[in-house]
Amino acid sequence: METEGGATRKQGDFDIIGLPFHDRGKHYTLVAGAVNEDGEERLRSLRVTLVALGAGMVLIIALAGWIYAGRALRPIQKMIRDLQQISPSELTSRLETPRHLDEIGRLTTIINDLLTRIERAFETEKQFVSNVSHELKNPLTKITSQLEVTLLRPRPPEEYQKLLESLLEDTRDLNQLANSLLELARLSAVRNGQPMETVRLDEVLWDARDHVLKINEHFHVTVAPLQLPDEAIHLELPGHGHLLRLALQNIIENACKFSPDHTARIELNREPGAFVILVSDRGPGIPPEDLANILNPFFRSNATSQTKGHGIGLSLVSRIVALHGGTIRFEPRQPGTCVRISIPQRAF
Repeated sequence: METEGGATRKQGDFDIIGLPFHDRGKHYTLVAGAVNEDGEERLRSLRVTLVALGAGMVLIIALAGWIYAGRALRPIQKMIRDLQQISPSELTSRLETPRHLDEIGRLTTIINDLLTRIERAFETEKQFVSNVSHELKNPLTKITSQLEVTLLRPRPPEEYQKLLESLLEDTRDLNQLANSLLELARLSAVRNGQPMETVRLDEVLWDARDHVLKINEHFHVTVAPLQLPDEAIHLELPGHGHLLRLALQNIIENACKFSPDHTARIELNREPGAFVILVSDRGPGIPPEDLANILNPFFRSNATSQTKGHGIGLSLVSRIVALHGGTIRFEPRQPGTCVRISIPQRAF
């Protein structure tokens, strides 16, 4: 009997094999089939085990993710609760900084810094409103008192004339204060996107000088010979002409006001990439202890308390200079003070 290679197939639960063979010159095929009950049971058991393991792993992963997310979100939830306790009337509270400087720690530090800046802004606003109220109250109280005293009895024309002159002076003082406050408010609008224009700094300087002398005939302002290029384009820079003029007017007026002989000297020079304006006076100078506060709104030095003013001018000047990317510095001289303003000649 001779046999050759057979064939197998699956039919239902049966495993079938066909085996051909030769016997006495004839061809035969032997077909046999059987059910592997033990193997099938093992396969079913394996499938159930795999499904159970898969479901278990999914549950474990989901549970672990839920626990981890809860722990990860716990500091953020605490941060939210703490932030909800902070109100405009109580800005001194801060978030608790975690011991580990991870992303949550860095976020907490940034929020605390932001809260500190907000607190300072609120305090500055409160102080500003208080100072404005005080500055407005003084001249108004003076005007009211003068009118009440004058109306107590009839007076000769000379006294009425004197009263009107005094009232005019106080009204001008109030008008100057109002204009300064309006310019401070106007700066906010400029910072919010008002486009710059081409400004010739030497023309702005002369305009500021002429304006100061026009309203203060007893002032004397000299301008040093300008060491500048001949071509006009080299005297130009992007800026807000009216604001630069206002800043220079304040500086020149202050210099004349605090000089015993009401004189000031102006220099305009060019440094690499910048213009430098120097305004010198012959006054008493600025005490070193006042330099840190000299640019704060409404600050008045004890050395200048006898001179009229509201303490807004230098604050306005510093903001205008900063708006143009410049710097302002006070340099002591013998005698007096030199205000040094540097403004970069930036390209458009």
